[in-house]
Amino acid sequence: MVQDDTHFPSTLLRRAPADRLAYFKAYTVAHTRMEDVFAALVQAIREPANAAYILVLGPTGVGKTTLRLGVERHLVATLETELERDPGRLPVCSTTAVSPDSGNFNWKDYYRRALQALDEPLVSDKIRTGATRPLAIAEATALRRALESAIQHRRPQAFIVDEAQHFLKITSGRRLQDQMDSIKSLADHGQTVHVLIGTYDLLALQTLNGQVIRRGITLHFPRYRADVPADVLAFQRVLVSFEQQLPVREPPTLLTRWPYCFERSLGCVGIARTGSRVPWLPPWSRMPTRSAKPISRNMRSPHRPANTSSAKPSRERSGWWRGRTGRPSCVSDWV
Repeated sequence: MVQDDTHFPSTLLRRAPADRLAYFKAYTVAHTRMEDVFAALVQAIREPANAAYILVLGPTGVGKTTLRLGVERHLVATLETELERDPGRLPVCSTTAVSPDSGNFNWKDYYRRALQALDEPLVSDKIRTGATRPLAIAEATALRRALESAIQHRRPQAFIVDEAQHFLKITSGRRLQDQMDSIKSLADHGQTVHVLIGTYDLLALQTLNGQVIRRGITLHFPRYRADVPADVLAFQRVLVSFEQQLPVREPPTLLTRWPYCFERSLGCVGIARTGSRVPWLPPWSRMPTRSAKPISRNMRSPHRPANTSSAKPSRERSGWWRGRTGRPSCVSDWV
């Protein structure tokens, strides 16, 4: 799923600074949280137990997109032999739910993007010219039926949607219940489980009726916590991996500064690797041919963001969730 090399290739030291920085930003590390959620998600895809969708919830920067890419690679590898016999099949399909400009989620745009992800030809021609209904409704219906048909013929093991919290962006005229009914119907007609990956906003789906809840599986991708010794140890191991993978002649000493790194990344590996709150990337990206000095106050101060930049993600990881059911009423119940 992820890279296992202990150290970066020595030939990188002769490469351009931009190449070295790109290598480190593309590096992914196996760690406890990722491995646990990866195994649970793969198992849920293989044995959905009549579930129409799988929710993968986690804070911003925890590594959800990296998880998605790893699952996609795994599903492709496991179906390689069958794909040789059936080249028309797709092992997995994924797309991104784009945030709407108008305030209401744009289903027609989503259908088009999903059809393109399935390599469906002539997406712009999926409109029945003889339809008696208004053009906008006829177009949406035609696109939906084309998507259902494409999923049936392509037979992916899973249809993965990243940034799925954008499905919840509705203002009027359509209820949240209707949004989930559409997803559930797509999964049923396409006979393929849908994996919805997003932030804790997706917890709002736990307030819907029993039918929607019964047809779903919820997986939590949490951050590391500073008050759990096992989490601290796992985070420190991640920092050691980063030390070994930074393409500089002498690695820095991140481990001795782990409390500061933990504080600025909020226990999220994705933020710790490439996020704007970590202090090491900006200075290192400008001096990759020299030794990386230990992190000091003088080095990190120019790159340290204001405290307010961590306020929102911190609340996202520990603030109140105003649910109205017996489900978790506080995000801290999950994180």
